[in-house]
Amino acid sequence: MSHPTAQVTSPNGAAVMSRPGTLTVTLGLAVLTAVVSIIDQILFLTGGRDAAVSVLGDLADLANELGAGSMIDDAVSTLNTRAYVAIVLAVLLLVFGVLAGRVWANVLTTIVAAVAIVVGLIQLIDVGTGAMNGLAGLTSLLAIATLVMVWMPANRRYVKAKQAA
Repeated sequence: MSHPTAQVTSPNGAAVMSRPGTLTVTLGLAVLTAVVSIIDQILFLTGGRDAAVSVLGDLADLANELGAGSMIDDAVSTLNTRAYVAIVLAVLLLVFGVLAGRVWANVLTTIVAAVAIVVGLIQLIDVGTGAMNGLAGLTSLLAIATLVMVWMPANRRYVKAKQAA
């Protein structure tokens, strides 16, 4: 099976190894994961209050009557904090994904993707609309795919050849 490639050259101009197509797929997955995550976080930031009200409505009214404070405000604050963390992770995944093909970038992509998976799963099972939860699940699946693709054998061989050059 033929994969699209790009030549890597050493400083003296000699061809070392072709850039594997799996590295391009890794970049595409990292970009797609970041974009889906950012869209999801925009939904959480703009619709989190409505989702919290729909889930906590009666409980929040009871808590307010008992003087326990605003459960809805607390829930919205938590959702917003998670959204900001996920946006930072998405930007980091995008940056490190673009730089994939370097050992340090692959390691950092792995770490960020693993944390993004956990954050996405937390958002998936928490308060949210169908769209919010669906995009959170999709983000986790795409982050898993990115994590797998970063360490594909062709990518590892490419990184080793690039280091040896």
